[in-house]
Amino acid sequence: MNATGIVRRIDDLGRVVIPKEIRRNMGIREGDPLEIYTEKDGSVVFKKYSPLCAIESYAKNASDSLIACGVEAAIFDNYGDWISGKKSLMTYKEQLIENLDERNIWTMPNANDVVCHPVISNGDIVGYIIFKCEENSDSAITTVKPIVKMLGYALSH
Repeated sequence: MNATGIVRRIDDLGRVVIPKEIRRNMGIREGDPLEIYTEKDGSVVFKKYSPLCAIESYAKNASDSLIACGVEAAIFDNYGDWISGKKSLMTYKEQLIENLDERNIWTMPNANDVVCHPVISNGDIVGYIIFKCEENSDSAITTVKPIVKMLGYALSH
């Protein structure tokens, strides 16, 4: 854990303001859920909450299944962080972060064979599957769609 040298007081409603610079550096936006942890030494830790990370082993099985079907794929959480699958697809993280609110299937700029499919649960984007798809080929998309639905369903129940 890195010390920032910043001290904040708790207000009368129990709130603490996280400084803008820290929010920007950590990619925390207004409305983002944070998970709260307490340590034995009395520390309180805030961590960005990602629903897909809550079912990480399930997501890993999903990416392994796609790869076994011949689809080069990786699963990312709703912040653009890699969870499982082909690490070579992490090179598209910046493009993913620039399009985090995109709710439709889209093709990576400058990489026509790389497609991003959002995972949606209860109306919220909870993650993304990035996969390689040969031009004019629907087979990879057909393989990915049920996995996307399965992950969304698993998070809603």
